Amino acid sequence: MAYETPTQNYQSIFEYVQKNAYAKDNPSQDDFVDRLFSDKAKTQKTTVKQVLNEISLRGELHKNLLSRIDYETMKWDTYLMNLKDRGYEIDLSIPKRRNHIEDKLIQLEQEKRSEDLKYWEHGRELRKELMLAFNEYWLSFRKKEFLNDVGNENI
Repeated sequence: MAYETPTQNYQSIFEYVQKNAYAKDNPSQDDFVDRLFSDKAKTQKTTVKQVLNEISLRGELHKNLLSRIDYETMKWDTYLMNLKDRGYEIDLSIPKRRNHIEDKLIQLEQEKRSEDLKYWEHGRELRKELMLAFNEYWLSFRKKEFLNDVGNENI
């Protein structure tokens, strides 16, 4: 099962916000509104980037864990097929080994389901955190634009 990396979707949103909001991270001394919001903008950008990075890292971890589980599953499946090919009349301990291998396969499948669930839960939490960070970022941008508009009207 292929998993979509949520970072790609959020990265394009962040790029849009970054291009259109807070164009100046280092405002001139003369621009009071830009100076007022520049530190806040830097902090908010850092927060958004950090959450995007966490989403990306969690996706990589998930992919690596699933790869390890799939590798282990294939290994144990191979052991099971080899036991079935040998036949039960040769060795009386084969049924015990077969049960052990089948238990291991069940355990790996449970581990995979558990990882999928944890990935979904962590992803949901991180997406929620990301949306809150984007919202703060955007609200600050809107406040800055409002103050700029008010300042331009008074000139």
